[in-house]
Amino acid sequence: KKTQAQTVSIKKALSENFIFSGLNDNEMNTLLLAMDIVNVSAGENIITQGQEGDYFYIVERGTFTVLVNKAPVGQITDGKTFGELALLYNQPRAATIRADTTAQVYSLDRETFRYTLAHSSANRLAETQNALQKVNLLSNLTAAQIAKVSEAVELVSYNPGDTIIKKDSEGNIFYMIKEGVVKVSDVGSSSQFADHKLRAGDYFGERALITGEPRAANVIAETKVVLMALDRLDFNSLLGPLKELIDHNMNMRVLESIKIFAKLSIDEKKRVIKEF
Repeated sequence: KKTQAQTVSIKKALSENFIFSGLNDNEMNTLLLAMDIVNVSAGENIITQGQEGDYFYIVERGTFTVLVNKAPVGQITDGKTFGELALLYNQPRAATIRADTTAQVYSLDRETFRYTLAHSSANRLAETQNALQKVNLLSNLTAAQIAKVSEAVELVSYNPGDTIIKKDSEGNIFYMIKEGVVKVSDVGSSSQFADHKLRAGDYFGERALITGEPRAANVIAETKVVLMALDRLDFNSLLGPLKELIDHNMNMRVLESIKIFAKLSIDEKKRVIKEF
């Protein structure tokens, strides 16, 4: 059984490796429980270039030299990870890792490594598809179309107070809210536009992509926020058929943010839009 200090050390090392950034607590604990403590002697090669990859490693303590074709190219020290690339891509080891000192590492076998990452990826895709189905803009898309969007979006996280969009900046990303609340402020060029909040299922950022104009407002995270982001290319190719609906919704948002129109009914707002 691992000590509290060892548990903290392993979780910190995993969280700092982008490959594991999307793991939930259960998946992280699966890796934690599967890891074995391995003692390494000074001068020992824990990984040899050209051999098959069978383990992923975290350095608990000690120093290792990375050698490519027997030439040193770097060092690995406490808290760092190595060995994942050969397991990810099913390729021979690209370098030799030699212990400079007596060392202790945590090892994770290939099967657990691959299964956990595959399971995490599948879960994340399913969660994303479920979140996309709650975005009203996408309600008329087929399951196959939703699946394509889910494969294209990138999940990005922000902490309370973080700036997501800065007014007057170039806009190349469209956002849909998976979790959390954002505040849209300083809209347009006058004080007639009211600040407003958006929540899970809402979206923003489409105006700059459609018009090619700079961002028209600031968007700040009010809570911890997880967003599903589409770049301009994917936005146009995947959501192009929704352009008419996006235009309509964008005009509705403009009306709702103007104080004198805010209290109009939906039908009244639609009639105002038709006049323009």
